[in-house]
Amino acid sequence: MTRWLITGGTGLVGEALRNEHLQSDTCLNVFSLSSRDCDLTDKGKVLKLFDAFQPTHVVHLAARVGGLFDNIKNNAQFLETNFLINTNVLSACNKSKSVQKVVSCMSTCIFPDGHQLPLTPDFLHNGLPHKSNMGYSYARRIIDVQNRIFFSIDRPFIGLIPTNIFGDNDNFDTENGHVIASLIHKCYLAKKNGTTFFIKGSGMAKRQFLYAKDFAKIITMFMKSYKDEDPVIIAPREEHCILDVAHAIAQLMNFTGPICCESSIEKKKIQEQVDDGQMIKTADGQAFISLFPHFQFTPFDVALEDTVIHFLQNVKQGILRGTHFDD
Repeated sequence: MTRWLITGGTGLVGEALRNEHLQSDTCLNVFSLSSRDCDLTDKGKVLKLFDAFQPTHVVHLAARVGGLFDNIKNNAQFLETNFLINTNVLSACNKSKSVQKVVSCMSTCIFPDGHQLPLTPDFLHNGLPHKSNMGYSYARRIIDVQNRIFFSIDRPFIGLIPTNIFGDNDNFDTENGHVIASLIHKCYLAKKNGTTFFIKGSGMAKRQFLYAKDFAKIITMFMKSYKDEDPVIIAPREEHCILDVAHAIAQLMNFTGPICCESSIEKKKIQEQVDDGQMIKTADGQAFISLFPHFQFTPFDVALEDTVIHFLQNVKQGILRGTHFDD
């Protein structure tokens, strides 16, 4: 029987992968690994896990992740934790006699800051990442080096580089969550408390957003058919301004109060530095389109509405990450 091991299996993409594409396949034995199951920063524990489960296919999603401001505050910890996780998991995959293929997830933040746009894998290693998430970026970038080394000894380890992912099982923490999840929770609280819906930064930064359910499907496609060593960017063509996304969320949540970007407030009233990260980091998804020309990304407005609906249906039950507060 084929045995899939998904590190980070209870996270945003891992949950979508298991629920949407693997659960109904009776030929698969799927182990969705969470941090409670194994400390991936501990090499010995990781090796024991692989010996016990003997996976044939590994989807490596596990990482310490967070939003822009979490990265700014904790760059060193992001570097150390993610480097240990990646090294231990990929080393265990290489040593395992059962593992046939590995798909690892990276991020577009790994690209050099200030380089020409659109971003392509050709110049991935030609400069430093943006300082705001230097630690996380380098730890994820090194996956490409590791993959290529293992690929050179006939180990099919491949990497995917998604743009900003969002969806149902995200971390909705207002401080440390990804941008869309954080904005959804902020808007909910602003409506609930009758306050202003604040957006950190100028709101003018632009991003390409990828629905987690789409990315989960794409992972299965690459696991089945992709056989090259070059990483592939997964990026819908459309770019969205953060402020426009905030207004779209407000409309979906029937929020009619004021929306304000922190950079529009007098500096003396701001307690922490306003930072947008990279203002624009357009990624070239043409390689993916060439490989899978018939794939259709979920329209952004549909995916955003689904995510908001999921949030509203579950927030009061306290089962969403980053939403624990007293009503």
